[in-house]
Amino acid sequence: MLEDVKARNKISQCIIENARKLISSMLAEEVNFSIFCYINNVEFDPPIPENISVNLKSLTIFALSGYTFTTAKLDKTKIVFEAGFGEENFSSVVSVPLKDILQVLIAENVIFVNPFSDGLSDEKKDDSENELAVSMEAILSNPKNKNIFKK
Repeated sequence: MLEDVKARNKISQCIIENARKLISSMLAEEVNFSIFCYINNVEFDPPIPENISVNLKSLTIFALSGYTFTTAKLDKTKIVFEAGFGEENFSSVVSVPLKDILQVLIAENVIFVNPFSDGLSDEKKDDSENELAVSMEAILSNPKNKNIFKK
């Protein structure tokens, strides 16, 4: 059902527009917040060193406060801000597509949820579905695992 609704571009665009309006308001009102997002489509300029990037999870939280908050800019499709990473505080400009933001938080309170965010570009969705099928096949190839899904 959710996939059917997600396929309706007008509804997906409404969710993204709601995220943009909310973030825009928080920036204007100077309210610190965090975004919990999929990292797959996030861009770093300059790219962060591999010893730091390997520690980033597929779902990552970025806290926009202090200097990071003051550098935040928003356009129709993404939020861009400067952040420091790792012990050496490596500086990079981070660009997060609004469609990939799963949640917006103030402190530990979730104030926005994007039910359509999956962190995959359209090309990656097909690959992900294939990987899931291969993974499921591998799990079920072990006779001891045949009953896992029969509860």
